[in-house]
Amino acid sequence: MKTEKNLKIRDFKTSDLPSIRRIIDANFENPWSDSMILSENSFTYKTVAVIEKQIVGFLSGEIMYDESNILMIAVDKSFQRRGIGRALVSNFLEKVRSCKISSVYLEVSKNNDIALNFYRKLNFKEYGMRKSYYSNGEDAVLMKLDL
Repeated sequence: MKTEKNLKIRDFKTSDLPSIRRIIDANFENPWSDSMILSENSFTYKTVAVIEKQIVGFLSGEIMYDESNILMIAVDKSFQRRGIGRALVSNFLEKVRSCKISSVYLEVSKNNDIALNFYRKLNFKEYGMRKSYYSNGEDAVLMKLDL
């Protein structure tokens, strides 16, 4: 897959919230609240994907001690399937590797075939399940990538 031309990945800024809110609301049945999007701690890693000044994607993760987690990734529906999600994850993995961390974890709904296939293509492996993890009662597939 070819990555979108003119794509830039940069750190998330508070002023990005309205654009991220729009993207997340369009992609998730139970989207994060503004306070969840803005929450930070010393492990927080948040980036946005930008094409010609338009925010088209968002990744929220954590990098802590000896492991890392992808908490959320979302791409504007009109920009999906153009390599933007892959670019966001690749950027995160570069940072994780630079911190000498060897594993990345995430959870994804067992009913989200698109996300499951996306992560499988990036070599994430399933290693477990969390029953009734999501507010709608869906189970979460636990996935891990060894670097």
